[in-house]
Amino acid sequence: MNIITRVGIFLEQTSLHICPIKLLCLSLGITKNNMTTAPFEHHGYHIDYWVNSKYVGSIKTDTPDRDQTGYVGRQTFTLADPITVNKNGGRDVTLPAGVQVTTELIPICGKIIGDTLEDKLNVLKQHYLNTPYKQRQV
Repeated sequence: MNIITRVGIFLEQTSLHICPIKLLCLSLGITKNNMTTAPFEHHGYHIDYWVNSKYVGSIKTDTPDRDQTGYVGRQTFTLADPITVNKNGGRDVTLPAGVQVTTELIPICGKIIGDTLEDKLNVLKQHYLNTPYKQRQV
């Protein structure tokens, strides 16, 4: 029985309200998103805003506002003040106060770290071998 089948059975047998992807990551020992340790230059971050599971826009920022990035770092809350987000195409959309939003922090990555092609390939190889799902239990 593979891990996905076990996670599905666990969710059916319990009344937990947890995201299946997050549960899968926890069961595999992935507790922090690898984008924070990715071998790329960081050019900042953007916070995606979702309302009723629909993308409404994003805000660029230089510093992260949370520890985890990507899907595992999602936060849902109700806006206390109106906020203006940038939608694709340069349009600005204002979200009124009282709207429940889900946010996700995404890093903006640049080139692979390294001076020569050989350095870049070695950085990628080491990053690939250090990911939790590639490490073997000894």
